[in-house]
Amino acid sequence: MDIKEISKFNSPFSILFYLYNAFHDEHVNCQQNLKLAKDFAQYFQEPNNDSNNIENSSYNKLLYTLSNDYNNLKNIFKNKCPDFQSLSKIEPKKNPIEDSEKSSGQILVEASEGTSSSSTLNTVIPVLSTFAIPV
Repeated sequence: MDIKEISKFNSPFSILFYLYNAFHDEHVNCQQNLKLAKDFAQYFQEPNNDSNNIENSSYNKLLYTLSNDYNNLKNIFKNKCPDFQSLSKIEPKKNPIEDSEKSSGQILVEASEGTSSSSTLNTVIPVLSTFAIPV
């Protein structure tokens, strides 16, 4: 991830940090915390909809960390401030490289099941399916 991608997480993490600290105060300001929770949900939406949100990527894992931390905070506040906004579901895009490898592997495996009796061909095709290059 580059600095531009990471900077998209600055506001949500800052809000979470503040809210976790606010929870330890004796007098919790629900109105302010609910507004911040709403702001967090809006800031969360941008990276969630971003094209970098690809399944199993660092970006996606960071998004899940944010979501889990927010939901934990929401559970902590549920008795004091029950109206915390829910986050939208994380819907990562499929990894195009993995999809390409799977489809290439399927094609190459089908080719290896042909009628050729060459041992070299039977050795090369499984190796190629392991190192499939996306087209």
